[in-house]
Amino acid sequence: MPIDSDIQTMLDQMEAVGFPHPGEISAAEMRAMLAGVNAAMPVGPEMELVQDHVIDGSIPIPVRLYIPKGEIRAALLHLHGGGWTLGDIESSDFASRTYAQRLRCAVLAVDYRLAPEHPFPAAVEDSYTGLLWAAENIRRLIGRNPPLIVGGDSAGGNLSAVMCQLARDRDGPAIAVQILINPATNGDMDAPALSAFESPFLTRDEIRWFYDQYVPNQQDRADPRMAPILAASLEGLPPAFVLTCEYDLLRDEGEAYASRLALSGVATVLKRYPGTTHSFLPQNPWLKRSQEAFADIDRFITGFVNE
Repeated sequence: MPIDSDIQTMLDQMEAVGFPHPGEISAAEMRAMLAGVNAAMPVGPEMELVQDHVIDGSIPIPVRLYIPKGEIRAALLHLHGGGWTLGDIESSDFASRTYAQRLRCAVLAVDYRLAPEHPFPAAVEDSYTGLLWAAENIRRLIGRNPPLIVGGDSAGGNLSAVMCQLARDRDGPAIAVQILINPATNGDMDAPALSAFESPFLTRDEIRWFYDQYVPNQQDRADPRMAPILAASLEGLPPAFVLTCEYDLLRDEGEAYASRLALSGVATVLKRYPGTTHSFLPQNPWLKRSQEAFADIDRFITGFVNE
């Protein structure tokens, strides 16, 4: 179907602003420009509490806790998108607040290190440290021990899938649900799906640029911590909600991962949203398709989390 009219308007506005595409300037320059854009963004839903913490260790990792108004049914470890190269706690603040409000979760956002300054597997290890810290400290932070969820979009969806595999393989924290929003699951730039059509947002060349920043070593792209779909087994992983977008070049690998999860006995819901483009959800909760997606995710969580 045609691109959703609201999403097309958003894409037109982005093009009119003339914001550079990934690869046209350095990652550091793009982060600086994004910081300016973020400063002009709305604050997002009001929270009961927003609190910054730092995980002490060999590498200090900033984290931010969001507690929404009303009842909390779970704690969500939020791993932001941005191709493992862009984004931070500040730029994902709006999304974290929205997830907290819409999904009725305490949200813990992890400020993992970014490439190219810190290539793979830095983001993986920081995110796992964040997962361990969340499991160990959530009772102290919110007064009780709710079920733990992991989730994120794009690179954050990739890291969320990897967290579930690592938690299983390292005897880590119990994860109730994983929310994978247009996740990258395969590091193969030669995959036919990446040339299937001309993407209106996040092109093949842009995907290549992000991979070159995060995993410059080609051999690392076959590591399941980078390409979770290449794991030897997906058995024993938490129930998964996998969201894909019709006009997203990462669509097919996200759907292939969902299929492998289901075939491995993991309770899995896969939903492709017609007319949508990559990462339509996190910063645009007012869109009709976003509201539909939040309702779907909310129902999925309800099926596995006792309130």
